[in-house]
Amino acid sequence: FGPYAKPLTLNFKEDLDQQDIFVVTGPTGAGKTTIFDAICYALYGETSGGSRSGKELRSDFVKESEIKTEVSFTFSVNGKTYCITRSPQQLQKKKGRGISRSSGDDRVFRGGKRLSALDERK
Repeated sequence: FGPYAKPLTLNFKEDLDQQDIFVVTGPTGAGKTTIFDAICYALYGETSGGSRSGKELRSDFVKESEIKTEVSFTFSVNGKTYCITRSPQQLQKKKGRGISRSSGDDRVFRGGKRLSALDERK
């Protein structure tokens, strides 16, 4: 996702140790916007500034035969835990020879149970 060619996990809940507020800071190019793009893409299917499409989120450092590009975002609201996993359309190597274009994929879970589109409104 973005410039990251390998899986990366950010765990704000554990890393911030009960802090009420935090700042995402760093030099230009450190990946701050990529963090917000990942969160916004998971929640809304578009980046934080709306300037990049899902297709542009796949790292240039990953070959088609390698790992699938996706973002998973887990959060809690009113005591209920949700997990959204979203992957953009991307080229992927098929078994054997050839490359296929996978369509994007969206999955939403609440308490470990997958929600249908109608359930998501509850």
